[in-house]
Amino acid sequence: MPSSIQSRLENYRRRQLGHLRVLAIHIDQTPSEIGEPHQSVRIELLKESGSEKLALSFIGVVELSIKRIHPGISCHLEIASVANDQLEGLRLRVFNCEQDFEFSFYCFDFEINEQSLLVTEPGI
Repeated sequence: MPSSIQSRLENYRRRQLGHLRVLAIHIDQTPSEIGEPHQSVRIELLKESGSEKLALSFIGVVELSIKRIHPGISCHLEIASVANDQLEGLRLRVFNCEQDFEFSFYCFDFEINEQSLLVTEPGI
């Protein structure tokens, strides 16, 4: 596994995020009619502080499964390397550790981004 992915994976694990509320799940797809078929997923989670969100973007997503999602649902995402499993072009398995909400897939790569949720009012 390339060191950049390995370092992001270690960075994600060091955060010890636990259970976070799901704010949004975005799925982008390109069908074969308009280009090389591919799928990406972005999940936004509310951090425990309540003033920041964690956005995780995944590319090269296959076998995406989402079940039993509802407002206020929490998840505990695990990202595990499958680089040694010889799955063609896939390096990671992503899944929710909780049973009440199913969210799982395999992917090629991912990125982590933190964003503030604080809204500033425009000046008068």
